[in-house]
Amino acid sequence: GVRGIRLLLKHPTLLRDQLQALVALSLESSFSGVVRILVPMVSKIVEVYRVLEMLDDIPGYQAQHRPGGRLQIGLMIEVPAAALLADRLAPLVDFFSIGTNDLAQYTMAADRVNSAVASLASPLDPAVLRLIAMTCQAGQMAEIPVSICGEMAGDPSIFPLLFGLGVTEVSVVAPAVPLVKEAVRQTNGDAARRLAERALQASRAQDVHRLLHPE
Repeated sequence: GVRGIRLLLKHPTLLRDQLQALVALSLESSFSGVVRILVPMVSKIVEVYRVLEMLDDIPGYQAQHRPGGRLQIGLMIEVPAAALLADRLAPLVDFFSIGTNDLAQYTMAADRVNSAVASLASPLDPAVLRLIAMTCQAGQMAEIPVSICGEMAGDPSIFPLLFGLGVTEVSVVAPAVPLVKEAVRQTNGDAARRLAERALQASRAQDVHRLLHPE
């Protein structure tokens, strides 16, 4: 549908206003954090170029978007096309964020709110896991962090698999934080990578689930 960056590029004045506000925030002396601009629903490289070109024309952007600056640009990887182009997209930005809910439904062509097909949109499907792995590999090559959000990120039993695939950050709802933090502490890197290798070789989501929950 027409949403995310597709909608914003159809209304460039709206996009420019939002970008100007975010750049202005990064320039505020009273603001001590880092402003991370996340571009949603990316499916084509030209969309990223257009956003970056617009940012280049905003006063203060170049000063803040540099090593040690207070402004970072990232992309949501929630469309299979973006995952497949991740190696081309990664050098253009500072971080990736994988949206597993949308990535799963678009990969499996199964609307999550349609009860007739919702069960097909499992983020544990090997097809989805391979796209996550591709994105993480591209992030590693470009030396940018790869975070993940969605229901998958908040499940502590799945964290070892995500870590093994190369995910470096997880974004979860507040109630899940303690359990996910404990999962992080207990995760062994080598074992997680072996788990990821086995999951990528699986044929079905059920097989991956059994790897995560052995009887």
